[in-house]
Amino acid sequence: MRPLSAKPILFLIIKWFSDVVFAHGNTERCCKELSSSLHVATPGSQHYDTHLNTYFSLDQGRMQPACVVFPSDASQVSTAVSVASHHACRFAVKSGGHMAWIGASNIGADGFAIDLENINTLTISDKGDSVALGSGLRWKDVYDYLEPLNLTTVGGRMSGVGVGGFILGGGISFLSYRHGFASSNVINFEVVLSSGEIVNANSTSHPSLYWALKLSSTNFGIVTQFTMSTFPMNNVFGGAQVFAIEESQALVLSLVQSTASLNKNPDQSLGLLLTWSAAVQRYVVWAPRIQVDTSSVPPPLTSASPLLDTLRITKLSDIFTEWSGEESSIRGYNEWLTLTIKIDSQLPLDIFVKGQALFGPFIERAGYHWGFAVQPLSRRMIRESMDRNGGNPSSLSPNEDLFVLLFVSSWTDPADGEEMRTVIRQLASWSQQEAIERDLLEDFVYMNYASGVQDALMRSIGPENLSRMLDIQKQYDPGNVFGTLWSGGFKLRDPTVDVADTRRDISEL
Repeated sequence: MRPLSAKPILFLIIKWFSDVVFAHGNTERCCKELSSSLHVATPGSQHYDTHLNTYFSLDQGRMQPACVVFPSDASQVSTAVSVASHHACRFAVKSGGHMAWIGASNIGADGFAIDLENINTLTISDKGDSVALGSGLRWKDVYDYLEPLNLTTVGGRMSGVGVGGFILGGGISFLSYRHGFASSNVINFEVVLSSGEIVNANSTSHPSLYWALKLSSTNFGIVTQFTMSTFPMNNVFGGAQVFAIEESQALVLSLVQSTASLNKNPDQSLGLLLTWSAAVQRYVVWAPRIQVDTSSVPPPLTSASPLLDTLRITKLSDIFTEWSGEESSIRGYNEWLTLTIKIDSQLPLDIFVKGQALFGPFIERAGYHWGFAVQPLSRRMIRESMDRNGGNPSSLSPNEDLFVLLFVSSWTDPADGEEMRTVIRQLASWSQQEAIERDLLEDFVYMNYASGVQDALMRSIGPENLSRMLDIQKQYDPGNVFGTLWSGGFKLRDPTVDVADTRRDISEL
């Protein structure tokens, strides 16, 4: 075998070094120019540090952008995009910062971050049938605004989740079983294009862009405002129950049966999380649920008595505050992955058993948590998503009920990161292979639960929709500015063309 020449290696090292230096130089120019007209925070400032602390995952908060831009409206976002395009600066965009993987909505020193937190307007229509939401809001802000009006919308189930990322990833809501994905309930998108132009995309103005934005992630444009349909909402019946892990078989079977009933009674939401509880040092099943109709109590999921029961008639915001408290108790460094399968009562149980074996050596570590969640994707929900407001780009078919599976791992010691990511990915990989062998795997990957190592957008749209979305991308981003400069999220790409991947999950570098 011929020895490897040092010249190509030296060339690659020099090229890498020059690219890094070039990128940093461009970013410095962008930050300097943007600071002359917009509010910009730089490393060491209080606002910069506060920004980093607003990310859900500590992984994202450890990234150090060259500067952070805080636009207050679409015109200022347009300025940021124009400057980035002119100087070829890479950037990331943050709405709520809830995505778990490294680089999903933040960036390192070779780029700058755009934090949309100041784009936070809330405006109800004169008739009360729609509400305009700034993309920097969190769902708690939205529910607190709508609740006194006895209204709600198809939003997130955790109050700290950001409006923008949730909707552009599709968005599964407690109202989705009646009204479809959150994105299917958007009436109008105010969006900044790669040219800096600000347009409104709806059923009559830029209708193709309107369709594509409903499953767009970090493609096509930066949305600064969503106008969404509203629905009457008073008190609800809901909360959560916690069961001993020995009830998991009965609970999964009950979830299978309840999923079928969602097609006839869509005014409820439920799921299961099989998880290790550090508080009680045992495995438990957390079963959150909501029923909009308070005139009757839904049947119990199992005949067994729960270890904890918070089900009651109350305000929706109270339930989301409760659930968010559960989530915040496990905040740390995170790895999430997801699969979609045909509805099945056995595979979820087998996955959990496999998870117990893989995570057995780690469960007693301080600050460590893992869990496995199952939630329905009913036929009616899929059909509503397809039928409302011109449909969306997903490849889902309303022919059968599905389960969305979520694999969750979190830890507080950054030194555990490599090991913890490896184990949760092993579990997800094993689960995917089992689903394939049992003819249960679906292509759809719910972006809001996905990891950066999963090709979530490309797997979630069929060939026909991919072709249509690529045509729309060429129309609205002909220079592929967002494809090359906007870091994070899940990228649309032509599979016949070899291009750089800007998702930037650097967890394995």
